[in-house]
Amino acid sequence: MGCRILGSKSGGQAVLYCSTTMFTFGPVFGSYQEAERFLDWLRGTPNEETTILGLSKSDPRSYHEGALERLYSKFRAEVPDETL
Repeated sequence: MGCRILGSKSGGQAVLYCSTTMFTFGPVFGSYQEAERFLDWLRGTPNEETTILGLSKSDPRSYHEGALERLYSKFRAEVPDETL
């Protein structure tokens, strides 16, 4: 149980979903690989939401939608398009 990616590894868009509740959340990614990179980035990069709260929140389900949106924007600014 946890956060999973719904999409095809061979092309098309992807979304995150909770395998416990079976609900999607967060942005629509341009590809499965972009969703993987975002999760890797989120789990490995300190960000203002975690440092302000003093918590390690690498599970995207633990963020409210506004914080997740800001994190995705930060990810898009930091990760070059050619690596997505």
